[in-house]
Amino acid sequence: MEIKRFKVKELSELIHSDWYKKSEHLPISPERVISQIHNPFAHSDDEVLYLLLIDNILVAYRLVLPSYIGTQKMAWLSCVWVHPNHRRKGYGVKLTKLALEFWDNKMMGTNFAPSSRAMYQDKLQFSISTILEGNRYYTQFYFSELFPKKRPILKWLKPIFSVIDYVGNQFLKRKKKIVLNENVSIQRLEFIDKESLEFIAPFQNKEQSPKTKEEWDWIVKYPWVIKGSQNNISKRYHFSNRSTQFDFHLYKIFKNKNLIGCIWITVHDNFLKTPYLYFEKENAKYIQNTILKIAQENKVKAITTFDANLNEVMAQEKKYFYHQKSIKRYFLSSKDLKISNKRLFIEGDGDSIFT
Repeated sequence: MEIKRFKVKELSELIHSDWYKKSEHLPISPERVISQIHNPFAHSDDEVLYLLLIDNILVAYRLVLPSYIGTQKMAWLSCVWVHPNHRRKGYGVKLTKLALEFWDNKMMGTNFAPSSRAMYQDKLQFSISTILEGNRYYTQFYFSELFPKKRPILKWLKPIFSVIDYVGNQFLKRKKKIVLNENVSIQRLEFIDKESLEFIAPFQNKEQSPKTKEEWDWIVKYPWVIKGSQNNISKRYHFSNRSTQFDFHLYKIFKNKNLIGCIWITVHDNFLKTPYLYFEKENAKYIQNTILKIAQENKVKAITTFDANLNEVMAQEKKYFYHQKSIKRYFLSSKDLKISNKRLFIEGDGDSIFT
């Protein structure tokens, strides 16, 4: 057994090595390497990738993402992978302990599966810092994809599910299309501008990790998911890398020419998320209509949001959804990371903004 650690400055050499080119499984994609290198919070000597090899064959890896919470340098847990033939041997825990050691027990993670969350709490002494409560709104039928994926035993029923999808979606098409109030207009930006920064500043004063323009620009310039078909690398990398659809845009919403909201929307394979929403509660209806309009234009299958004000008005618009489901997102922190109970974590925090 051999363990290898990689600093930010060593990642480029790794993906150009003969081992990387020949390995059956890859621990990181070129896009994530480029993003790590340009991360405004990362130092070239920060350790971010940990590999476990047996006979020079990759069997496990752990990736982290350098960041800050307040004045504390820390790292977000990112992807972890263990070869199916080597699971339940503690390899993922072993690599995470090495990362904790380097990062002085100052790490956070989110978006865990229930079993994984329990493991981090029991074996790595992580504790729950925040629980976000949200909703997922289903705007299109896609049973033919959903059920066979969750329960392969139902694969033989896919033709029947396809018929249900078709009939259900024909019914949903008859729903009235979203039309914005005549006093409301939308502007889409690729990069954040001065007006947006000034607008969101008061909201960010309440956040654990308020973002600077440099960080916003980094997220946009160096995405982890690239539009395109699967290639030789993406077939060997087990996390998001290539997709037929991945859009991340900032929208400014105006009412009577006055800015009332700045929202970041991601649409990944027809699923819409709202990682960052900035608006006052009295304008929630206008924000909702903007999001519904974007969803309709992109033929979105489901909308996920953890914004309480948005969920309050979305719950009243059942005519646009055939089903909604309550969901929770847990934020776990390691024992030496100091978390202010006066500040908030939000949906886009961590590495989820990239996927």
